[in-house]
Amino acid sequence: MANEDFLNLHRFNGLESYTIGEGTFRIHQHESLGTGITFGIAKTKPTRTLDDTAALNAKPEATATIYLGTLDESKLAGSEFLIPNAYDEAVGDHVACLYYVSHEDIDNNKIQILGIEKSRVRFRWTGTTEDPNYYDGSKPAAKFEAECWADITREPIH
Repeated sequence: MANEDFLNLHRFNGLESYTIGEGTFRIHQHESLGTGITFGIAKTKPTRTLDDTAALNAKPEATATIYLGTLDESKLAGSEFLIPNAYDEAVGDHVACLYYVSHEDIDNNKIQILGIEKSRVRFRWTGTTEDPNYYDGSKPAAKFEAECWADITREPIH
């Protein structure tokens, strides 16, 4: 799957897979935390569903934001970012979320920059999240895994 844009959810009862129609990589500024990068996945389409969730017609989306203080874009290729907890106390908000049927946290995030070509970046993102069909903790966490190309956008400093 090296050149395909995909999202996989490794659940207790099997693998759900989706193609990613849109990846985003947004560089922006926070007034007190400095430079941030927001990674996003949207416009997914199912390629493999499981019996317990097929009727939901889910089109998962996900975002993760990390604040770096400063950013040297020339050193992005090969970089790795860790977001251990979906809720960031310094930000006062959730910074890594999956929207499946409702919003769920993504913990244990590892985001790797696999390559940069002109104005786009390829990233791989892994993490864990509550099973998308069981919100009561009765099932093991699902493994979240995605890889895609994303256009780089920059918000000007205000």
